[in-house]
Amino acid sequence: MLHPKMLLAGQDAVTSRRRPSGDELLEAEVARFNRKIDAASAERRRVADLYQGGFIEQHELMLRGKELDARRRALEAQRETLIGERKELAQQNRLRQRVAGFAEKITATIDRLDFDQRQKLLRLVVEEVRVEGWRVEIRLRIPLDSPPDPPDQPVSTKDRLRSLHDAGIGVME
Repeated sequence: MLHPKMLLAGQDAVTSRRRPSGDELLEAEVARFNRKIDAASAERRRVADLYQGGFIEQHELMLRGKELDARRRALEAQRETLIGERKELAQQNRLRQRVAGFAEKITATIDRLDFDQRQKLLRLVVEEVRVEGWRVEIRLRIPLDSPPDPPDQPVSTKDRLRSLHDAGIGVME
């Protein structure tokens, strides 16, 4: 608990999946897809103008229109995937901040806890211990602040951390 990097490494191990390289990169990619979608729409309008001007036949209009619509739908699907990745990245960043905040609070107060309070803290965070031969697996449950509530529902931080306070541990106050 005193090493936020260890907690974050454990969290990363639990959620290990391909991570996007960063929010700025994802934002740039979404903007690039938006430009491509706009270009496909403009090309669709130009094809319609060619037909109206009598430069292409109706079957050519239909063929090109279907191709452009398919390309636009594919680009929109890719853009939506990137938007989902951006949301996931933001959520993971918020979780990392919350875990780091918890570790900082524990680090700041753990030296002031007596043996019973430390034991209560340990029982609060250790959810399960499995031993299989030489392999020991310890699963932790880290009590984190809730994400911010909507502005119309104010809740104090002390209300969110009631479980720590009720356990007799004053580390989060």
